[in-house]
Amino acid sequence: MPIIRNGEKAREIIDKVKKTGNSLPCFCTENIMTTEAIFMGAKKFKEEKNIKGQLPLIIAFTASYEQRQQLKNYSGLSDFKEGLLAVRDDIERIARDKGQFDDIDVIVHLDHAQPGDDDWIFKENKDFISSVMYDCSRFSLNDNIKMVKDFVKKHKKDFVIEGCVDEIHAYSASNEKLEVKDNITEAGDAESYFKETGVDLVVANLGTEHRRTESALKKYHRDAAQKIRDKIGRQIVLHGASSLSFTESKNLPQDGIVKVNIWTILEVNPGRIMAGEIIKNIDKILLKESIEKLVNEGFLNKKVLNKGGKPSLDFLTEKYRRDDIFIPGVVKQVKNYYENFYINY
Repeated sequence: MPIIRNGEKAREIIDKVKKTGNSLPCFCTENIMTTEAIFMGAKKFKEEKNIKGQLPLIIAFTASYEQRQQLKNYSGLSDFKEGLLAVRDDIERIARDKGQFDDIDVIVHLDHAQPGDDDWIFKENKDFISSVMYDCSRFSLNDNIKMVKDFVKKHKKDFVIEGCVDEIHAYSASNEKLEVKDNITEAGDAESYFKETGVDLVVANLGTEHRRTESALKKYHRDAAQKIRDKIGRQIVLHGASSLSFTESKNLPQDGIVKVNIWTILEVNPGRIMAGEIIKNIDKILLKESIEKLVNEGFLNKKVLNKGGKPSLDFLTEKYRRDDIFIPGVVKQVKNYYENFYINY
């Protein structure tokens, strides 16, 4: 079946990616349109490149992670379990045997799993989730290592396991949590963490971390990545890749990064396209009196009154927003990331 339902098989796929010099984009989702578009983008890449056999795809979501609770957002019911049921149903439907995407091997990844809060997800869904980032970065580095090491011991066969070497708070000698810190990962720390925990992959802070404050300059520290690569090999995961330029993205496979997490750009770019389309077609969306009100309030130019259009159902349906704007925008991004990272096939 196209969905990889155990950690050992998922690990084989990741190991092959490491050996071939490729990297894999990992696409996060928090709605059905993004989920479908991720599959469509992967399929389009595979067909355009005439790739034979199975193409690996990692699709992911967060749960209790306070920066973005994607499972909770996935359903309009604002409930983690409803979101999990919905995304599982969507992925299993799309990736079903003999469906149009059955030539894609799907690794379902739980990102930023929070110890305790998210345990129920991977315990109850071992037949669906085959990859977990067990995020203990809010604890001291020593506690982080102990907790992740224990997780690896319990679940090595169940999942490909990522650990985050970050320590996002400073700690006193008595293990008291102090101020927030934002340090680029040192190669020595990454090496020690990798060896002591036994994780498959290490999430390193290379300057693009999406938990960084908006005011912080997001600069990719390529030299830091290469130093870590020289210590542990191609075992690095990068978060916050939406902030990278095209050239920076193309360098990631040779910098030792084997998995690249992506979400923000999948929502931002289609959202901006949608805003532009709404403005250009405002006369086909709003009633004349509503347009006149916006003109009088200074939000629209008077020229819009000369367009002489009338509201049209063609511009007011979810189908228009989905098929003409949102999905094409996401498909393009997904295909572009594969073209950057999955280069040897």
